[in-house]
Amino acid sequence: LFATAFISSLAGGFELPFSGQVLSLKSWKVLRYVVLLVAVGFIADPWRAQRLAAVEGWIGQRRKAVLLGCAGALTAYVIAFKVTQYFSFQISAFDLTLFESTLSNTLNGRFMYAFGLNRNLFSEHFGPVMLGLLPLYALFPSALTLMLVQAFALVAACWPLFGFSRTIGLSQRLSVLVVIAFLCNAVVWQSFFVDFHVELFAPLGIFSMAFAAAAGRWRLYYLALLGTLLIKEE
Repeated sequence: LFATAFISSLAGGFELPFSGQVLSLKSWKVLRYVVLLVAVGFIADPWRAQRLAAVEGWIGQRRKAVLLGCAGALTAYVIAFKVTQYFSFQISAFDLTLFESTLSNTLNGRFMYAFGLNRNLFSEHFGPVMLGLLPLYALFPSALTLMLVQAFALVAACWPLFGFSRTIGLSQRLSVLVVIAFLCNAVVWQSFFVDFHVELFAPLGIFSMAFAAAAGRWRLYYLALLGTLLIKEE
């Protein structure tokens, strides 16, 4: 983890989500230097192997609890972020209104009619995955519902990514780093900060396909393939 932070901070591409912004270690010089100093200190530590072994042993004994705890913490964060974003009006109303209006209008007899476009949403982009959100939106008719579904999709994508990494032979440590690399990707979080777009469902579908193919679970593979193709025509 420290090596990842060290290399990434040198490249200026290591970014963390915090308080509704993407904070880059490249722009936050103090934080960047702190990370570099910690990384150098870790590399110079003559007992780092023993420390790593102790940490890995502790995690190994509580692997499921640690994984569930991390997943729970991430889920709590994305929920808190989206709820705060919604109630503080830190949203771009046009896109969110466009997508929500298609569901609202469909429930009221105007199939996928989009406010702003003044025509069917599928005439702009063919994304039948929106129809899968209809039952949930019917129960909770709010734009926040769409924002939270997008947040859960991001969290859920971590599981097949981790499973794929383990299936192709990576160690548990490297598999965790793969997930961390995905979660620390600036493009992922910049997309997440946008209110709602169906493209953020793609990592879940693609990672599920990769895991299913590697594990030879072909029913799951074709199900994930179908779901991914229904996200958007492009």
